[in-house]
Amino acid sequence: MITKIELRLAGLFGPPTVYQARMTAGAVTVTLANETVEAEPAVGQTLTGSDARQWLARLAALHLPDWADRYTPEPGQVVPAGTQWTLALNQDDGAQHVMTGDSVYPQNWSALVNLLRQAALAPNGHLQPPVRWQFDFVRFADLHLPQFQGAGDTLSRSTIYQETILIDAAQQTLYVATRYPDPQPSHTETYQNASLVTALIPAVADVLAPLGNLSTMRLDTTVDPDTAFGIILTYPENEQIVVQTDADDPAMLTFWHQLKQLVTTAITAAQRESADAWRQLGPAVAEYYVAVTFNHGGKLYTYKTDIPDLDIDDQVVVPVGANGHTLTGTVVDVWDDVPPDLAIPESAIKTVVRRAD
Repeated sequence: MITKIELRLAGLFGPPTVYQARMTAGAVTVTLANETVEAEPAVGQTLTGSDARQWLARLAALHLPDWADRYTPEPGQVVPAGTQWTLALNQDDGAQHVMTGDSVYPQNWSALVNLLRQAALAPNGHLQPPVRWQFDFVRFADLHLPQFQGAGDTLSRSTIYQETILIDAAQQTLYVATRYPDPQPSHTETYQNASLVTALIPAVADVLAPLGNLSTMRLDTTVDPDTAFGIILTYPENEQIVVQTDADDPAMLTFWHQLKQLVTTAITAAQRESADAWRQLGPAVAEYYVAVTFNHGGKLYTYKTDIPDLDIDDQVVVPVGANGHTLTGTVVDVWDDVPPDLAIPESAIKTVVRRAD
């Protein structure tokens, strides 16, 4: 069994890069370092459980002990100046196998470099994605209501508005829940769609990545912030990372905005069942708002959409009612931003399903 790997890469430009991997029966620790003149700290992760088993299985499939000792250009072969590399493998019996190369590489070379890099930079120490993602945005407010006992007396009541987005990869289900303070009714929408979840997970992982490695933490519950943001990531062996932090943090606000756009786009794409819409799934969504009527001169209903170039008098299919059945209506107004004097919370605005045939 290989117990240690050291891969050293050196080129004409930049400092040498060194990957190190140490393997035991239950864990894999991989580090990545650049050998600059001034010492820089290495970055790395330790994989355990199913993450370590997957990494070791991918490593075994590369058959590193079968690689040749030396890789150089053939006589007369012209190769551009590239990378000189050294790969050292330590076995559990004490033996060491050293391989070198100069701008020529063995088969599966890219797979080895990618495997080492993915492990060293694995978010939260996990090579595999979570099987369940839950994101909560909670807004707190204090209402001071006068009492009859005296003008100076007040009654404090905490009002909570909460949005929850839950992506369950194991069940191939997306839940979008909104909890309002009384008397507004709360509601949960459920989308059991394998294609939707499969497309949504990598997109969410991409917008989550800028937050960096998440460590399990909780807010100081003695001091409630105005807004709180929660993340619960559940991994294959039921390990959880729980993060609760102040949602006023700019990075958190940016992530929540991008997450909501992704979910809206995914739901719209699922309803349209359009392959093109899936391929375009990403955080940059051109979303706007339209007013729709079902009877000429009748009541107007506000919807949001990312369908390009909807215009007045266009026919659209939209969801109506609590059960989400659809009707065809006519667009009578268009806004780039949330329309003024909106009678419902912005989060309660439904999305146009598609342009009518």
